[in-house]
Amino acid sequence: MSNQSGTNQNKKWNWCRVAFAIIYLAIGVGLLVFLYYRSGKAFCESEMTGWDYFYRFLWCFAFASFGFATIAFYWRKNEKSPWPSYVTFYLPQLLATAGFISGLLHFWERTSGYPFYYLSSSICFMLGFLVDYQWNLLKGYIAKSKIKKFENKGN
Repeated sequence: MSNQSGTNQNKKWNWCRVAFAIIYLAIGVGLLVFLYYRSGKAFCESEMTGWDYFYRFLWCFAFASFGFATIAFYWRKNEKSPWPSYVTFYLPQLLATAGFISGLLHFWERTSGYPFYYLSSSICFMLGFLVDYQWNLLKGYIAKSKIKKFENKGN
């Protein structure tokens, strides 16, 4: 066992980071409990009204919060204070992610019914977990599409 990994294991937890992880986990659980008790069932009907779109946005935000709570707990040994960034940077990014995924999955009719819940929960959890890498993922996708366009123009 290397000395470097041993020192990382001996670091003390930053309890402020753990508290924020618990807060984001509680937000996700609270939203899911609210969504379940508002109608007595977990999923919306296939015919949707105006509020159902907002409820599906909350569904996406709950799973993005679960993903972020997981990574926030993983960062628990980081000594830097999480206070400004966990509220002013990550919270709006999680809200934007939830809105984007919710809107994107409603764009296609096939994913706007029951498959919405399965797709959105997994995608939002993953993007909540990879919150720091979202821009890099998007930039990489755009760069690859530009390269493909350039290669197709040469033929």
